[in-house]
Amino acid sequence: ADICKEYDLSVQQAIRSCKHSGKICLILPDGFFSNSRDRYLRELVSAHCKIRAIISLPKGVFKRGHDSKIKGKGASKASMKMSILYCEKYTKLKKKASDNYRVFLASILEPSSTKGEILEWIKQPLDFVKEQFLYWQSKKKLKINE
Repeated sequence: ADICKEYDLSVQQAIRSCKHSGKICLILPDGFFSNSRDRYLRELVSAHCKIRAIISLPKGVFKRGHDSKIKGKGASKASMKMSILYCEKYTKLKKKASDNYRVFLASILEPSSTKGEILEWIKQPLDFVKEQFLYWQSKKKLKINE
């Protein structure tokens, strides 16, 4: 039997529990957007939701597991690349994924230093992405900073 990934049920539950026209915001591994195994989840999301934004986060924002000491190798941490998926639930189940619409895409680059608390190095880029997204939602174009 195939074991569900940790986020399978979370994605399904988010869609099921969200009211029509409600917003869903999930933080998912980047593999969600490309792995063949997650195709059914992507189809589920696109059948029930209009994707508003996908924001790729830099490595190191979330750590997986705990420090582990490997004999003779010291300590190591596993870090997964994650993205934010922001969508709006349709009022009716969508039969086909043939609608054309724009999706806001952003990628936050890895900072030169990730020392200190995460909030210290991620807040400014996230604030910038939020500002761009809000402007893009209202004007359907990106704001040019001069």
